[in-house]
Amino acid sequence: MTFALVTHGEMIDPTTIKLKEPIPVEKGSLRIIIEKETNSMKKISFGMAKGKIEILPEFYDPIEDFKEYL
Repeated sequence: MTFALVTHGEMIDPTTIKLKEPIPVEKGSLRIIIEKETNSMKKISFGMAKGKIEILPEFYDPIEDFKEYL
């Protein structure tokens, strides 16, 4: 049976990884894929999109499908 499990952990030394939660598998052989987490996301702050979004005047025009409700 093949399944994938994603969990987080930290490197203790070059040959030891401490997992944040136990892995629910029986004893035996495993294939482990390690990805380094990066903090590539910028901190979100108020007004950071100012000047980057443009709303065209046509955005406020009535929608044809809803004219009978207006």
